[in-house]
Amino acid sequence: FYSNPLHVMAAHVCAHSSPLDFLQERQLSFHVPTARFILPFARRKVLPLYKNKEFISAADVATNYGKIFACQWLNSDEILTGGKLNDLLLWNIRDQSSTSIPLPNIQFSPLPFANCGIHSISLSPDETTVVTGAQNPAEILVMDRDQLTPRVILSGHRDWVFATAFISDHLLISGSRDATVKLWSVKGPSDIDQPARALITRDEHNGKVRDLKYDKDLEKLATISMDLSVKIWDVKNMDVVRHIPLEDQEWLCVAIWQEGHLLAIAGTLVVKIYCLRTMKSVDTIALDHGGEIASTRSLSFEKGILTITSGCGTISFYDFKAKAWLQTEQQNNHISVARSPAIFTHQWEPNGCRLFTAGGSLFFGDSSSYASLWY
Repeated sequence: FYSNPLHVMAAHVCAHSSPLDFLQERQLSFHVPTARFILPFARRKVLPLYKNKEFISAADVATNYGKIFACQWLNSDEILTGGKLNDLLLWNIRDQSSTSIPLPNIQFSPLPFANCGIHSISLSPDETTVVTGAQNPAEILVMDRDQLTPRVILSGHRDWVFATAFISDHLLISGSRDATVKLWSVKGPSDIDQPARALITRDEHNGKVRDLKYDKDLEKLATISMDLSVKIWDVKNMDVVRHIPLEDQEWLCVAIWQEGHLLAIAGTLVVKIYCLRTMKSVDTIALDHGGEIASTRSLSFEKGILTITSGCGTISFYDFKAKAWLQTEQQNNHISVARSPAIFTHQWEPNGCRLFTAGGSLFFGDSSSYASLWY
């Protein structure tokens, strides 16, 4: 029996695979004599006490790397990132080294007026296929996950591809700046010299499609657009089954909690939560990043914990079931990163133990970069 509540908390955290699992079990309540001590400390202390290791030194911030827009864990030691300079980098977590993965110098559609870089990287459910931006940002490169060798290019969008999501091992959905949503097959033969075309194209949005996420159990897709709407799709026939209008502010990203079937929609001032089963609003969470420039840049929803990053270098954790922010030692509801970069992307390691965050400057013309591991 531990006399110090923090020691109690640490013992029970260590007994779980990750702090997120610990918090989820805490939310469901576990029957131990010391639970009355653990509960208040766990909510405030577990995640915000994470340490971070920056992968990009101060000398390299403005020289060797560009802004990082997308990331994807490949295994416990490797993360793939894509960024503004159209660079695909494989990071080794153990030694913090990075290897450049060349993109095929091939394009099948006209190049948009400017190259925005790589905004999305996705891994198939069977973990055999990776998709990322191609040399042309309006196209998608399909790669073998083990060797990261190119297999085929998906061509058909007329403008930058902002988001991708697998809905099965072989079917992929993409959303683009051209306001369309497309369904693709990545199962065909490997032929980098012949483009693959979309199976289905939908143009239900009237503005750029900025993000999309998929609930595999309900077979529903959520897309968010600059037309101030979120649309919920039935992927069996790619029909819109619900339209959610949004207020006039910047809305950039969505996240889905698979176990709870909840959809989070992030804007400048709030995060809205909807139930995907009933399609009803269940909560609205006020944000205090510090204004429009500091608005939400990436969002995830894992085991009832919302992870939110901003344009001014903050990372926040919101415990949905407890309806409370996890507090830092400074009694803030966020962790602040040195140099205050915009954190454009983040992803939890599949086991929930480590968090990778990356980004760079929010301002046009400034190519400084940021990448860090929290553990």
